[in-house]
Amino acid sequence: MSHSTLKHLAELEPDLIFRPLLDTLYTAIDSVTETHRMISAMRALAKLATTLSTFAHYPEGAQHIAPLLTLTLPGIDVNDPTKSYFALSFIHNLCHNGVVFDELLASGDMPEVRSISKESAEDMDVSEPPELDMNQIEWATRASTAQFEAWIDQYLRRVFALMDNLSSSQDTSNNTNSSADMKLVLMASYSIELVLKQCGSRYYPMISRLITQFVTSITSLSAVEGMHKVVNAFVSALPELAHASLLSLCCERIVEEIDNGVGLTPSLSRFTRTHSETTLIWFATMLLALVECSDGQHLLKYKSQIVHAMKLLSGTCMSRHVYNIGGQMLNCVMLTLTSTTPCHTRSVPDSVWNDAEFRDNHFRHWGKHPNVADDSFSL
Repeated sequence: MSHSTLKHLAELEPDLIFRPLLDTLYTAIDSVTETHRMISAMRALAKLATTLSTFAHYPEGAQHIAPLLTLTLPGIDVNDPTKSYFALSFIHNLCHNGVVFDELLASGDMPEVRSISKESAEDMDVSEPPELDMNQIEWATRASTAQFEAWIDQYLRRVFALMDNLSSSQDTSNNTNSSADMKLVLMASYSIELVLKQCGSRYYPMISRLITQFVTSITSLSAVEGMHKVVNAFVSALPELAHASLLSLCCERIVEEIDNGVGLTPSLSRFTRTHSETTLIWFATMLLALVECSDGQHLLKYKSQIVHAMKLLSGTCMSRHVYNIGGQMLNCVMLTLTSTTPCHTRSVPDSVWNDAEFRDNHFRHWGKHPNVADDSFSL
């Protein structure tokens, strides 16, 4: 209730609320000994993310986005699901409000503080920081975006660690959809999808390298469900990059495992899996996530590889768990190739996203949302 009240007050008088509040939030988030303060600060940030990041409403808030994102990274902690959930909610709400994760050039030094008259200086409260003019705010915002590259790198690594340590729903026959772990997995995967949609193309090679490295280095059945959702988020946000990075790799590993005799032992159990099938199930599940993309045209380039992998999984393998994945894959491919879904779901239309003025000043558009009646909006 108190955080909702704080949000509404910030919408009415952002200067009065954010100036004293930000100092408190920075101190609370940076505290490692007072966990309750940090969780309360995370909850407040999740509520205030939209107001703080709307440039037209509160311009000074834009320069705090990157530093706050960096400070909230330790909040993504497998040992504290509550704290992790609010840290991911903060990121989720920023993305929904149109924050773009791309570095901007801040030329030179910060513009000088504007001169003030003698009378104004006498009335000024020296205990409060001086107000910045728009040139200084924009320079500080541009300078802060230099932190985005390191933040994306650390953010992805923390989410991967989260997925690797959380238990998978495949390891139990109970319904875990309502568990705290499953909610955290869903929030993490959804936030990844939004971040990847809103990040600049200069970070694509780094993103591809990190996700490919994790998919190929970890083959743990306890993480297969979580990584399935991460790869699905990757392909939903950047289908061409995801397919180029992972699809051929997954198909090759599936063929290699089946050629070595994995999955050929008859089994009718849905939950019991032999240790030898771990790698095959891992890469088959990753391939399943890759064919669940929203735009089927991206699959046509890899038609022969996908068909060959499905034939092996569904027709050659005799392990029930493996050929079930093959059946799901066939179902997903048919749906993907015949369904109509939005191809572009960024915060702005492609015509705006690719515009040079937007790329150089994207922070000015934070908090603005496209209107379906606008000529620039297209499906």
